[in-house]
Amino acid sequence: MDAVLQALVALEQEQVHYDMPAPPGSSGLAVLPGRRAVLISAPHAVRHWRRDSWKREDEYTAAIACWLHRQ
Repeated sequence: MDAVLQALVALEQEQVHYDMPAPPGSSGLAVLPGRRAVLISAPHAVRHWRRDSWKREDEYTAAIACWLHRQ
C-alpha cells in the first residue's frame, strides 16, 4: 500500500465518524484554515437524506479533503 493510501486509511479511522451525529452545539462542519486562498468542499463525505432514504457517503472523500489540506 503506498504512502498516500495509508494516510487516507489512517485519516478515515482516526477522524471520520460517519454513523455518529455531530456533538451537541456543533454544526458538524469542519473548517480547516490554511495559508492559501483555496476552498475544498467535500459534500459527498457525509450521509444525506435523498428521495425518502439515506444515501451513504462516498468512502474516503473526507479523508481526501483532509489530506489535501495537509499537503
